[in-house]
Amino acid sequence: MKVPALLAVPVGVGEGSLRVAMSDPFDLRTLDAIERITGLKPVPYLAMEEEFEKFLEGLTLETGDEAAVDSARHS
Repeated sequence: MKVPALLAVPVGVGEGSLRVAMSDPFDLRTLDAIERITGLKPVPYLAMEEEFEKFLEGLTLETGDEAAVDSARHS
């Protein structure tokens, strides 16, 4: 399965900042959007595609909502 290039997952919040795991931490357009939407300064961290796949699999197990997780995978 191919993980979307713009996938970003929040992993922590600090004073005025949001730590974000991203497949492309140099994607300025996505970083700007995150800042506009959240009002927090994003601090990007590189996450490999395999890590995102494990995260999405964990969501399926945790929520039991396979349809929502499949939608996240293909958006």
